[in-house]
Amino acid sequence: MLKAIGIKVIIKPDGKKKQTDSGILLPEAETPPIGEVISIGEKVKGIEVGQKVLFAKWEHVELKHEGVLYYVFDYKAEHIKAIVSEEETE
Repeated sequence: MLKAIGIKVIIKPDGKKKQTDSGILLPEAETPPIGEVISIGEKVKGIEVGQKVLFAKWEHVELKHEGVLYYVFDYKAEHIKAIVSEEETE
């Protein structure tokens, strides 16, 4: 188990392959960097464990724990870009 401290956020990147409506697989460079928040430090406000977020591609440290890839961020507005909602909007 990983536990973030202070202003750290741990994100498990979305491992799903992205594709267009017509079924063409997109290269990783063209897929949005989205992942699930696994742990947040006690000083982090505004996001919660379990939320999907859009994050900055190059502002993290990669960490492999028990064979799973995680990203560790300092919690700053420029690193976590948005919370991704699963709900459909009309």
